[in-house]
Amino acid sequence: ALAKAAAAAVAVAVAPASAAAALRAHGGGGGGASGVQLVGSTAHCSAQDETALALRLALDRAVCAAALGIVAFPNSSSASGRGDERRGPCCVRVSQRVGEDRGDVWQYDVPPTPFTAAEQTVACVSDAPHAHRRAGDALRGAADSNDAAGDVVTVPAVRAGRGLYQYFTALLCDESGVPLGAPMAHFAYTTGAPTRASERALRAAIQNKAAIAARREALEEADARDASDDGAAYRLRNAWLADAPLERLVQPSLLAAARARDGHALRALLRTLRDGPAPAYAFDVLLPEASSAITEEVDAALASGMRLRRPNSMNNYGLLLQEIGLAEVMQRLLAEVFSPMALVAFPDWGGASLDHTHAFTVRYAVGEDRLLDRHMDASDVTLNVCLGEAGFEGAELYLDSVRDEPDSGEPGAVASDARVNVTHTIGTGIMHVGQLWHGVHPLKAGVRQNLVAWLKSSRQRGSAAEAYAEMCHGIEGRGAVDIVTVGWRGEGARVNPRESEQELRRRARTSA
Repeated sequence: ALAKAAAAAVAVAVAPASAAAALRAHGGGGGGASGVQLVGSTAHCSAQDETALALRLALDRAVCAAALGIVAFPNSSSASGRGDERRGPCCVRVSQRVGEDRGDVWQYDVPPTPFTAAEQTVACVSDAPHAHRRAGDALRGAADSNDAAGDVVTVPAVRAGRGLYQYFTALLCDESGVPLGAPMAHFAYTTGAPTRASERALRAAIQNKAAIAARREALEEADARDASDDGAAYRLRNAWLADAPLERLVQPSLLAAARARDGHALRALLRTLRDGPAPAYAFDVLLPEASSAITEEVDAALASGMRLRRPNSMNNYGLLLQEIGLAEVMQRLLAEVFSPMALVAFPDWGGASLDHTHAFTVRYAVGEDRLLDRHMDASDVTLNVCLGEAGFEGAELYLDSVRDEPDSGEPGAVASDARVNVTHTIGTGIMHVGQLWHGVHPLKAGVRQNLVAWLKSSRQRGSAAEAYAEMCHGIEGRGAVDIVTVGWRGEGARVNPRESEQELRRRARTSA
């Protein structure tokens, strides 16, 4: 028998005619109702019977229909009044993460991939049995179309057994698994009551991680003060950039789809560069005026003689956008544009829960950096937008395999037919997961500059135990320790990032 739980009753509103209006009414614009409701078999934040675990989720058809921008599901009336133009079941995409009852806290430079750390399931409600897809196209889940609670799907737990932390995230999607843009729903619980010793270990491990993150932040703040003290703050030549309305920066079709949280409209803008379970995409991002203005500011700052930090540990030429007054506009772009697209493109890689960004520019030129060795990024999702300059030759981006990707061969090995070469176009962005191996071929002529945003999710970089502690006990671990900026331009790396992190952890353990 399924474990008993109280159902939280949420009234389903009648769907407004407009998809965007419906999402706003249901909180789809951000932070509101997700359209997914826990109705049984598991009580959020409680200890559950480890012998019979499953999530039973009620899906809100009004939100589904509005978010799809469609019309009707089988045997339902049209939500938009436009007639039965397209049919499709209401589905949910669920990611399940399990952690041991032993203070399991992630302390990784590069977090585990969804291939090894999570299970993904797509389950649908329809009048007929529907295939429920997961990684590898295996079948899981069951549609309970006759359930008294309404449109309910059952998602079995990945693992059962005493002493496990279970963390689930759920997103409304279409039958192919494309997220619809509604916010994510989160559920956490334990199997069997955790021991006091394990809870103390978990609290201590999270506090240790927080101490490391705080120490790293202190070092970065000291670096920022050094840069500020070195000379006068940079003043933008194009002052409008600092508080520019996004209409002056972003392509209209992208901005409209992102603000509407229209998953299908966003998906239609993506051009696939690399197939597979963790693909790469291109799409038009910046308007020409914005690309030119940002390039002008970067050139002026680099030529000013002001002391600038290196953008990352590999590129010598470029700058952090926060150092020229563009931090706030990047946060607005993250919230209103980049996050909605990342949710659609990479929901299982942190795209649905991005909360901070490391934004910088890189420059390739003769006599400076001309290429970039094969590497992964310190991000969950990366967006790489070409700024210019017109007429450059070479410096193509190459894309290899993703870490832990099934059937990708030996670690580090790349088949000759697996590499994808991409020529940059001004204003166009390339979005991929941070753990995709990639690099830059040699520049042949001219100058290429790019805006790069490393998009990060604190929740993606935490274990199931951390999610449980935060959601159920208010114990926050402050996310991962980010090692991104390691020196001043022209001086080489001031510290070794791995040694630095090891030292930080040693000090944190000592102080604890």
